[in-house]
This record gives sequence, structure tokens and C-alpha cells, in this order.
Amino acid sequence: MFRRFCLIALGAGFIDPISALAGPLPHDDLEQPAHTLVVRDDSISALGPWGSARQVISVDEFFFSGQPDAAGFAQAAAQGVSVVINIRGPREVGWDVAGAAQGAGLKYYNEPLLVNASGLDSDSIGRINDLIAQHDGERILVHCASGNRVAAWWATHLVEAHRMNADAAVTLARKAGLTSSSLAVRVREQFR
Repeated sequence: MFRRFCLIALGAGFIDPISALAGPLPHDDLEQPAHTLVVRDDSISALGPWGSARQVISVDEFFFSGQPDAAGFAQAAAQGVSVVINIRGPREVGWDVAGAAQGAGLKYYNEPLLVNASGLDSDSIGRINDLIAQHDGERILVHCASGNRVAAWWATHLVEAHRMNADAAVTLARKAGLTSSSLAVRVREQFR
């Protein structure tokens, strides 16, 4: 069963819930979701570095970052993370990332997020979402090289799963580590 979130947009003017949502939340007629992802001014936190990952962002039980090293995976485990999803391609990494994550006691998955001229690959996004659904209720670290693709994936998730408009989703993604203007443009264009 696909993991369902109920998105609640709160905060002093951070997001106008009426304009952020394009309609009712999906699955409104189904039972209550297992988890609620609250997105408000204070729900996205910068935690600082975990090993070589210069900046780790926390959103509920999710953590987004650039590439951690063995020390970073150990810090993730110490924070209760049990799952790592690496969205980098295998050719991007020249060392044993899986071994480092598993050495810290973490379940490790490599599901590359492909980016093309028309945006983020929907098949890649679907596979990442499926992995997250498999680990519902667990603390999950999703990482790429810099944190940009992770934040772009999250923006896409906010649009697709929560019907947030692309501009509002990109605004949140910027707070969660999206610094690449070209990825922000691709996310927006993907949903125009």
C-alpha cells in the first residue's frame, strides 16, 4: 500500500493553505493516513553536518542531505535513522557507500533519480516513493551528492501526493536544500 500523508500547511503566512492546494487531498474518502506530515515554518530544520554531509535537513522523520561518509552514516544511526535511500547513480560514486551505510546498521537502497530536459523522471520518483512506502514509520535518510536532487524529489512529491502547487512546493524545497535554479525550473515546468 502506498504511503499516504495528510499535508497540513500551517505557519504565520509561510504558505496560504488555500492557494497551496489545488484541490482536496487525495484519498480524502479513505481511512485516516498512518502518518501526518506537517509542513510549517518550524517543521523544516537544518541540523548541521553529519560527517561529510555538510548540511542535513530534517522534515518530520525524514532527513535530506548530500553524500554522507561512514561517520555521517554513524550519526544518522545515532539519530534513529534505519533506512538510507541513495538517489545518486552508481557511476557518481567511487567508493563503497552501501558498505558504509550497512556497516552503521542501516538498510541501504540505491535508486537513482534521473533528471532530464523535461524534469525529474516519473519512473524514478515512483520507485523512490515505493521504497519510502515500504518503510512507513521508520526514520529515513534520502541523499544525493549535494542535497539538490533530494529537495527536488520532495517538491515533486508535494505536488503529486499533496496537490500543492509547484511554486509553493519549490519554496519549501528551497528551505529543505534546493539551491539549484535549474532544478527548481524543471520542477515548476514539469507541473505546468
